[in-house]
Amino acid sequence: MELDLLRAFVAVAEASSFTHAAARIHKTQSTISQQVGRLERYLETVLFDRDTRRVRLTEEGERYLLYARRMLAIDEEGRAALRDKDREFLHVGIPEDFAVQRLPEVLARFAAKHRAVRLNVVAAPSVELQRRLEDGHLDIAVVKETAPPRDALACWLEPLSWVAGKEAGGIDERPVPLIAFPDGCSYRARATQALEAAGVGWRIAYESPNWSGVRAAVKSGLGVALLAETDRISGIRKLSEHDGFPAVEPTFLTVKARRRELSQAAKDLVDTFSGLVTQERKEADQYPFAVAIGCS
Repeated sequence: MELDLLRAFVAVAEASSFTHAAARIHKTQSTISQQVGRLERYLETVLFDRDTRRVRLTEEGERYLLYARRMLAIDEEGRAALRDKDREFLHVGIPEDFAVQRLPEVLARFAAKHRAVRLNVVAAPSVELQRRLEDGHLDIAVVKETAPPRDALACWLEPLSWVAGKEAGGIDERPVPLIAFPDGCSYRARATQALEAAGVGWRIAYESPNWSGVRAAVKSGLGVALLAETDRISGIRKLSEHDGFPAVEPTFLTVKARRRELSQAAKDLVDTFSGLVTQERKEADQYPFAVAIGCS
């Protein structure tokens, strides 16, 4: 069956008119009428009720319209796949807070330079991103780690701060009501290690895999969280040792790749990440630990 027959059928169904359908797909009305007639003979059914002033689908036509659209969509998808055979695909993993706060700017910078590259971005906890990178499902990943990074393309120290809602809910409670990401998060590990080293008890008051959920819980006064100093959250209060919370060692924000040999587009994406984070650090008067290909 010719796809032009389906295109004519769908055009008439959507326009409710042979005349308007012909104008839409740049064919004559007689050609459209002939193509619909051929399709009806092929299907051995009547697709349109032509006895009314407006062309209307029959019950069979309504039923077939769904399949016609689906077949045309599959055709377009297949042709797009052939057009994309030379397109480069980069599978990128980033922490959820990075996706919420920084990803739009990163993508805008990168897309302006590499319009032929298609990004497939996954936001997930760092432990999950590291696993996907090792399994070969990601090309590049931005991960947060508690230990000095190895084989990183770029890395920065990420200072952390204790934060609570404006009313400082939970800062006097013991054990400390913690708002945290799930187990395996570097922030959570740093928080619990610091509290235990200081002899301060803690409990998980609220756990969320999403940065937006943690942020909302902090602002609502449900407890205390340990977050990056660069996190942009309005309506919170930063806590210190004067509030009874111990100093915490920074984590490492790193960019890693599945292969050491990177395409030019992949290198440019790493540079884009690096430029954004370095700019962010300078604005916050924080200096990067290292920003270099081959950081170890």
